[in-house]
Amino acid sequence: MRWTPTRRNLAQLLGGVTTLVLVPPHGGLVLHPPDAAAPHPLSAVLPRTPSAQVVGREYLRLRPEEADASRLLDLVAASLRPSPGPAPARLGAAVARQVASDFAEERVVRLQGWVVSVTEARLCAAATLAGAQPGRGA
Repeated sequence: MRWTPTRRNLAQLLGGVTTLVLVPPHGGLVLHPPDAAAPHPLSAVLPRTPSAQVVGREYLRLRPEEADASRLLDLVAASLRPSPGPAPARLGAAVARQVASDFAEERVVRLQGWVVSVTEARLCAAATLAGAQPGRGA
């Protein structure tokens, strides 16, 4: 069955991304972990909904050169200015500011008729890639 985006689905997706960013499942995130083998800190806020998977797949279809979960998360982390630090609430606020900045600066992509910020699209794409690799996080 093919998923067709609706306003309600998009609102749920964006609400889910915002909720996951603002209320991560655990505390104490840092953007630059000392151990290179550790999961990327932003992997904790990846959306895990079917609609996020659709957005992620569409983004990767348009930008196949970004088809690496770690690279996508690094791109999102690098765009967060100033660096939000370890507090989950700060991380969520930084992502929300970046999404707003994406729209203000027209850093958006059109996916199946919907306009999505590059930050949101990259988070969804990273989630899609992480889901495509059983047993591996982003």
